[in-house]
Amino acid sequence: MFILDQKAFANNTSENIDAFINCWSSFYNETPGDINGDSINYLQELNLNKNLTEQNVQKLLRWKSPRHLTHENKDGKQNSKVQKSLKGIETINLFRNKQITDHDFLDFTGTVFSNGFVYRAFLFHIARPAEYPIWDQHVARVHARLTNRKNTVDWEHYENYRIWFANLKIALKVENELSVENMKKIKRLDDALMAFGQFLANYVVD
Repeated sequence: MFILDQKAFANNTSENIDAFINCWSSFYNETPGDINGDSINYLQELNLNKNLTEQNVQKLLRWKSPRHLTHENKDGKQNSKVQKSLKGIETINLFRNKQITDHDFLDFTGTVFSNGFVYRAFLFHIARPAEYPIWDQHVARVHARLTNRKNTVDWEHYENYRIWFANLKIALKVENELSVENMKKIKRLDDALMAFGQFLANYVVD
């Protein structure tokens, strides 16, 4: 019988990153990006090296959360959070083109999503996906465990996670260039971290 050794979870040196990704990314299950079950091409909708369009933003938000960020919903009602995001498309593209600071953009995201930080971080991600990784409770859990820090889902933790994620990309020899190939590697790393975080939530008692 194979038994997992919890002490080995902290063995996260750069030499192990490829093995980690190969193992855990295989357990990642991407949910359909639409409440109707239709798939959304995440990489295509990132519109790399161009400005994001309203359609890109609308589909990416739906991809992130079909339940909460679909516009319009099944009843034909408008989603206020998506509407605010679309109205801020100019601000999103200003940040994409590095014409406003991260603090200015952080303020903007707060006007779109007043509660919680996961969706605010997602606006950072779709604007500059190579620099700002996807953020959720699962990757936060992994980062907290492997770095021996308190698990919080807020801006401070996200900034620490972003630095940690960048170091993992360096170990993988992935650059910040906005190419499909680089983004595929970054997404696979995110897939692995999310799957591992889900495992920790379901099977590991702290």
